Amino acid sequence: MGYDEVLRALSDEVRRQIADLAEAARRDAARIADEAQGERERTRAEALARAAAEREARAARARERARLEEERAVLVEKRRLLEEVAAAVRAELRAATGALVARLVDEVAALASGARRAELIVDPGAEEAARRALERHAALAAVTTVRAATAARGGVELILDGRVVLDDTLEARLEALWPAIEPRVAAALFGDTDSRGGSEGDGDGAL
Repeated sequence: MGYDEVLRALSDEVRRQIADLAEAARRDAARIADEAQGERERTRAEALARAAAEREARAARARERARLEEERAVLVEKRRLLEEVAAAVRAELRAATGALVARLVDEVAALASGARRAELIVDPGAEEAARRALERHAALAAVTTVRAATAARGGVELILDGRVVLDDTLEARLEALWPAIEPRVAAALFGDTDSRGGSEGDGDGAL
């Protein structure tokens, strides 16, 4: 083989190697570009997923706040209505006191034996009825002063020796019984099914 032929062979080999290297470089560049594109798409998808999750979390928190606010508003309204019912019952009890004065005086008198001094407080206008009822309890009547309260409370209150208070007002009885009565009232007003008011006979006869 002559010198020129050797040079041509070497030149051809160099060109082939250059072409192979160029092709490999193109393949590597294409692979790197594909990987970069895939990474960009994954990053974008992850960012979109995070944004969607954050939006849903914010929406869920907003829904929960709205639900809690609605529940609070309902509870406030229920409480207001229950308080109106309690106030109406108190008014009815105060109005009914006149016919019960004698019975209530008898009840407190039974607990007042041995008192040296007593003060019987009744609703305005019930003083005479209370004095007549006291006549059946001579020992207590002898040491008792009857006076009217500043406002009707529905019942009587007996203060013994300036310190022991026998509160026999219908309003005081209602206050004591209301925690047991209120669940039944709520069930009647709102259809609540979780009433804890006890059996129908609870508290019967207390008033």
